[in-house]
Amino acid sequence: LVVSYSFCWSPPRYQLLQTNIHQQSIAYVFAHGLGANKSQACKLFNPLSKQSILCGPVGIFDFPDAKPSENVFYKKYVNLGQSRDIERLSYACDRTLEQVSDCNGIVLLGISRGSATILNLAAINKDIPIRAIIAEASFDTLKSVVKHLLKRFHVSWIPFSRKISTKIANNWFQDLNIKGLFPIDIVANIDKNIPILLVHSRKDSVVPIASSYVLYIALLASGHKHVYLLELPSGDHGKLMQSNNKLYQNAVHAFYKKNNLPYNKACAAKAEHILAQCKPSIKEVRTRIKKKMIR
Repeated sequence: LVVSYSFCWSPPRYQLLQTNIHQQSIAYVFAHGLGANKSQACKLFNPLSKQSILCGPVGIFDFPDAKPSENVFYKKYVNLGQSRDIERLSYACDRTLEQVSDCNGIVLLGISRGSATILNLAAINKDIPIRAIIAEASFDTLKSVVKHLLKRFHVSWIPFSRKISTKIANNWFQDLNIKGLFPIDIVANIDKNIPILLVHSRKDSVVPIASSYVLYIALLASGHKHVYLLELPSGDHGKLMQSNNKLYQNAVHAFYKKNNLPYNKACAAKAEHILAQCKPSIKEVRTRIKKKMIR
């Protein structure tokens, strides 16, 4: 699979943040969601606090569509995890590896579009030493998001509503290839040794939790043994760390401990039993998808 990289109109505005936990063996790279920018890392993961899911320096950057203000973006530069976004994330990983001395690998963390970009990059680029992936609220395809939003606004009954909505998205997001690359197409290519934690809220109003179900199934079916699915009972899209701070944080540290990464002992101890429940079978997840469809 070949992805061509092209020049992005704006600089990535890369920055390396130092946490108060001076663990230099592992670095982190954060990929923000649509309508956000690199500052989302500070607000959601609070890298300067002990109450964090970061245990070392973290590279942050802006995707091409990012604006200084939140909840706004340059529509014509929206790429949703495709070539331009992958290029930005790859750049951030390279810069982080350059700036963090004696770095033994990178943990990738993302939200929504950021998560989709991470999964796509991991499937395509085998040169980056990825130690783990935490993908919050990733979509599997754009179609899933469109379908979910149509149901949310009670207009899915309108004839051709899905087709019309997809066409509108295509016109709005000029840099997005509707028929192009999405995570579900290539997650099976991710190295089987990379641990992956998929995190999603059952109440997500933007990206359906079924997207993470489908990605989880695809990873398991491809022979991936180290994938986990953390379902949070509540929480708004892009704000799960705020809504479920302790549960989210503790589960992540249990995930780190399980996979021999730097972790907070107290946090991990509180959630090891929770992490053990985050490995449902394909049959169980398919049942959950069926229940969602019935509802």
